[in-house]
Amino acid sequence: MSKTVNEKVKDEIIGHSIDLNRLETQMKRDVIKELKSLEADLIEQLQKSNILNGKPMTRFKQKRLQVLLKQTKETIQTVYKKAKDSLTDDLIKVAGISEAQTISALNTSINAELLSTGLSKQALKAIASQSLIEGAPSKEWWSRRGTAFKDKFSDTVRKGMLAGDTTDSVVRSLRGTRALRYKDGVLNGNYRSAEALVRTSIQTVANEARIETYRENDDLIKGIEWSATFDSRTSEICASLDGAQWDLDYNPIGGSGEPFPGFIAHWNCRSTTVAIVKSWKELGAKGKFQEIPKSTKASMDGQVSGKKNYEGWLKGKDKKTQEEVLGVGKRKLWKEGKLGFSDLVSGSGKPLTLEQLQSKVGIKTAKGRSPITIEGFIAQNKSAKKLRDIEKGSADLNMGSNGDEVLNKLQESRGFTGLPKVVSEKEFNKTQGYIWEGVDTSQGKGKKSDIFYRGESKLSHKEQFLTGEYRTGSGVFGNGTYGHPQYDYAIGYANFEKANMITMKLAKDAKVADTFDILKEARKIYKLQKETAIVNEGLIAAGKMTVKESENILKHLHSMQDPGRIATMLGYDAIYVDTVGEIIVLNRSKLVVLK
Repeated sequence: MSKTVNEKVKDEIIGHSIDLNRLETQMKRDVIKELKSLEADLIEQLQKSNILNGKPMTRFKQKRLQVLLKQTKETIQTVYKKAKDSLTDDLIKVAGISEAQTISALNTSINAELLSTGLSKQALKAIASQSLIEGAPSKEWWSRRGTAFKDKFSDTVRKGMLAGDTTDSVVRSLRGTRALRYKDGVLNGNYRSAEALVRTSIQTVANEARIETYRENDDLIKGIEWSATFDSRTSEICASLDGAQWDLDYNPIGGSGEPFPGFIAHWNCRSTTVAIVKSWKELGAKGKFQEIPKSTKASMDGQVSGKKNYEGWLKGKDKKTQEEVLGVGKRKLWKEGKLGFSDLVSGSGKPLTLEQLQSKVGIKTAKGRSPITIEGFIAQNKSAKKLRDIEKGSADLNMGSNGDEVLNKLQESRGFTGLPKVVSEKEFNKTQGYIWEGVDTSQGKGKKSDIFYRGESKLSHKEQFLTGEYRTGSGVFGNGTYGHPQYDYAIGYANFEKANMITMKLAKDAKVADTFDILKEARKIYKLQKETAIVNEGLIAAGKMTVKESENILKHLHSMQDPGRIATMLGYDAIYVDTVGEIIVLNRSKLVVLK
């Protein structure tokens, strides 16, 4: 029996909702990376302060504690503001994606291109910034989460000092223990709440954008149906709402009598709002609806679809679609019944980036990117062999006392370790550098600038950077030397000491990598590492490879995944993380610095 139009609409909307779940997975990972980096920064500040030495409390120690907690408060506020601003920008894109998905679902279901996107940029921005979660916008929830993080950290440090604990003991309390996989740390709850905020924000914005699209097309749409995700984690609230209907003014229809719950029913809500298309009789066969094919008209009965969950939707799709959603290996486990569907999609399925999802629904991104291939990466200048040779002489493949020593040696091989050009203010102002189209520069929101800044924690570190041996550090988006187009942001890393600030430009002809393309290559290498590990297990079992040989191969593949190393091997002078405005310098000799 052929499907009705409303059944087709629900089928399409469920498919788009799964894509948003995959996007949510990627965005949650990005936020947790930021917060883990914040945790590491705070612990480093705590360790350097040396105030927790197990000795009795003194007035001097109390004053030092106050200074430390003030510094850490500012660090936390900076990171949470950055997370809030970044998510708000991303939610505007989510609203646009949701509208495009909804239009696509309706046009596909009626088999006619009658509808087009109509929400203005201002409307999308309003949805993203003003949607309420339990009475408060997302940005306010981020502020509350930042305060909670600061209080947890401060209270734990104070308690440790009063109890005479050592720094190591307090760090264990903050971070947790390895035996329990760091889930017993007092800061762990902040990561869970951040993930919940990301999911809830995405779902709220996506559902509001869908409903606004339904309202914009009320000549075709007569109402809304609540569609719950049925699995072991479905809430009683959403299960009871499933199938409930309302008109476009949120009045109950269809006999359910349930009041409209809002764009979400609760925190971590995963339910979707589906359009109820009018019957052919209700449309009146007028105007643009004459374009609807006869084959579609017969299926336009105005009735709502039956219950269908995400897993039921995917079971009806072909192998290619199933592998796109879950990945080849995880689809196999799902088909064999070894892993539950909800665990695969929401946790470790195949995440989607904003750019990938925008491309999937036909939204053009700001830049036309030509992706770099992993094959080209490995082949270029025999880079892979060069990295293996460097690793053999490096005891620490991660971060050593001189920073990322592997990256430093790669930079030497590229000629990237030369000194920057330090010039007078007059010459600096005359120099045209590489233009950063950041989310927020020191010239204002959305302005273009060729100037960016770096804050060093000590004056000696600044001198080292300008005149000494080039040492690179680590970072969330890849190892290298970080800078930012916004002065007020960068000075936080200089402990708000102007003397520790570096004002600079990157040469106009510099080769700058887009972080999106570099991270795609890193993910390819990660996938290769996982596949190699499986192959190696078979070779070890067959006696054709030793455990040590396998470890060396996997260690090499792991070390190749850092974006800074990948970009350096490809000859890039810097990486630009345009979503947050971060600039990662890899070639110091391409810098012009204000004296």
